[in-house]
Amino acid sequence: MSDETRQTELIRLRREQRKTREDEVFPGSSAAERVEYDKKEDRIHEIERNLTELVRLSLLSAAY
Repeated sequence: MSDETRQTELIRLRREQRKTREDEVFPGSSAAERVEYDKKEDRIHEIERNLTELVRLSLLSAAY
């Protein structure tokens, strides 16, 4: 997956998460909705970690 695709996915997931928070209160959501929300949240964190690592590696390679 390209970095641009990861960035696009990150933007999409953040929008979906924001909409979910705006549209409902968690005690009123179903278990399946909460599981889906948590999966997206985990994916957001995974993408952010990967992008951070790519930036770090890019900076290290530029130094040499």
